Amino acid sequence: MLKLRNIKDKLIKKYLMEQMEIPDYQANICASFAQGNMGKAIMLASSEHFNEIKEEVVQLLKYISEMELPEVIQAVKKISEYKLEITDYLDLFMVWYRDVLLYKATKDVNGVIFSDQLGAIQEQVKRSSYEGIEEILKAIEKAKSRLKANVNFELVIELLLLTIKENS
Repeated sequence: MLKLRNIKDKLIKKYLMEQMEIPDYQANICASFAQGNMGKAIMLASSEHFNEIKEEVVQLLKYISEMELPEVIQAVKKISEYKLEITDYLDLFMVWYRDVLLYKATKDVNGVIFSDQLGAIQEQVKRSSYEGIEEILKAIEKAKSRLKANVNFELVIELLLLTIKENS
């Protein structure tokens, strides 16, 4: 039996930047998302689909507070296209709000994973309370468990987006 340890994010990030010539902000996201698994980090770094999902998530979360209800409904339909990757999609939500919470608490950019979106994160920090961020994080976890329990996909995502909008 072999016992393998997770590789530190810093080493994964360094490898992705040096060997695959990935920009530092993208290497940071892939390393964080891979959770110590070099193979997964390499796969994420070279996946156009993952980058597409990440960009969709960033655009949605940057502007959700300004969206009207029909736009939120349209976003639910767009997210439905990623139904098979919904765990990754929701994990990206978690990482975004983790960054918002971290920056709000510390004002330190060093731990921020979405460092390329620092301006948007700073705007989110200004608009959000600690309680609001906590509600959003709870709503994301609740959405994950509801989806595992086979609750209606569109309904779960709509409720999640409305919770995020209300607390952003």
